[in-house]
Amino acid sequence: TTRLVSDIFDHVIQEQQKSLLERVRDVSIKSHEDLKHFDMDRDGRVTKLEFLHQMLIRLDMCSEHELKTIMKSFDDLDQSKDGVLDMRDFREASMRIIHKLGGTPESLAGTTANGTAAGEAGTTSAMLTVPEARPKMTLEAWS
Repeated sequence: TTRLVSDIFDHVIQEQQKSLLERVRDVSIKSHEDLKHFDMDRDGRVTKLEFLHQMLIRLDMCSEHELKTIMKSFDDLDQSKDGVLDMRDFREASMRIIHKLGGTPESLAGTTANGTAAGEAGTTSAMLTVPEARPKMTLEAWS
C-alpha cells in the first residue's frame, strides 16, 4: 500500500508539472503585442525580471499589487539604489530603524558613552547583538 500511495503521489506531481508547463506556454510571449506588454520599461527588450513579473500575473500566481509591494520592499532596503542588496544597504537600513526608534546604535547595544561595550563582546542586549565590533540586528528591533 505504501508503494501504491507513492506511485499515486508521483503521478499527481507529474500531472501538475505538465499542467503548469502547458499554462506557461499558453500565456507566454507569442506575438509582437505580447512582447510590447511584457516590456514594462518600453526599451524594446524584455528582461528576465519583466518576464517573471508578467508571467506571475498571467498565471494568477501573484497580483500586480503584491508584486509592487515586494519590489517597494526591495527598493526600501536598497539604500545605495544600485539594484542589489549588500551589507552596506543592510547597515544603512538598520541605522534608519534605530533612529526611528529614537536611539543610537550605542544606546541600543548597551555600550558606554566612550563606545566600549558595557558587557563582554558577543553578549546580547534586548535590541541588538554585539559580536565584537560588528553589531547585528535581532528580530526584536524589526518589530
